[in-house]
Amino acid sequence: MLCLLCLLTAAQTLFIWGNSLAGVEESTAISGGFTLILKNLLDPGQKIDPEFFHHIVRKAAHFTEFFVLGAMYSLTRHHLSAPRRSQALFLPPFATLFTAVCDEFIQSFTGRGTAVRDVMLDFCGAVCAIALIELICFLRQRTGEKKNDNQAEDSFE
Repeated sequence: MLCLLCLLTAAQTLFIWGNSLAGVEESTAISGGFTLILKNLLDPGQKIDPEFFHHIVRKAAHFTEFFVLGAMYSLTRHHLSAPRRSQALFLPPFATLFTAVCDEFIQSFTGRGTAVRDVMLDFCGAVCAIALIELICFLRQRTGEKKNDNQAEDSFE
């Protein structure tokens, strides 16, 4: 499972960086296609400004790509052995932040420009996923401990 998670994490990173390699026209065409589909689904009355909606779709894409990446890094960390898991506590946030900075750096070569706010948005997406995975793992561990405690009590009765 650990190898699969590592491969999926690498694939997500390459997907993100691959999107950054797209030029202005190609990137706009891709996001424009998604925008058109989503706008027809979410705004059938055409009340939202198309430019604003396109902007929101592009920013949501940043957040979502890095939400998935943060989740992948966090899940990978949770599949490490206990000592390694503790040592890798800061791996998910720092790895996703590094990926976000590299993402903007790559974009600087495509004519799309770079923005610190995009790095912050990417990082927020990753942190949300990391916090969610950590909470789920904590609750699962806590529930598992309670089940083990109840089973131990049952065996004494």
